[in-house]
Amino acid sequence: MGRPTGTRNVQWGDDKKRQLQGLMKLDPNRADVANILDVKVDTLDKYIKREFGMTFLQLKNVHMAGVKSKLIKIALEQAFSGLNNTMLIFCLKNVCQWTDKQQISGDARAPIVLKYKLDDL
Repeated sequence: MGRPTGTRNVQWGDDKKRQLQGLMKLDPNRADVANILDVKVDTLDKYIKREFGMTFLQLKNVHMAGVKSKLIKIALEQAFSGLNNTMLIFCLKNVCQWTDKQQISGDARAPIVLKYKLDDL
């Protein structure tokens, strides 16, 4: 049984492989990558499985790991510089899991009472 009518044999050369690996660093979705590479999504999935031995998401996570670590390094450098207090606060909240202090006053179990005037509606 031959290939279904209307399909074509996709040539996966080194250029297309490098393009795929570069795209994965941009946190793309499968449909966009397939569209950019001019292949069907299932063809893309089969190629990734055959060539890399993993799924699309696994391959993307491998390539995104380097991007994420570079972003964290830059953010921390800006925070440590003392010139970017916003980045310092962001890093403390996201890297160190700091939170803003939130005080709740009153009895948390007390019923909520809404007061309004008919003129307000």
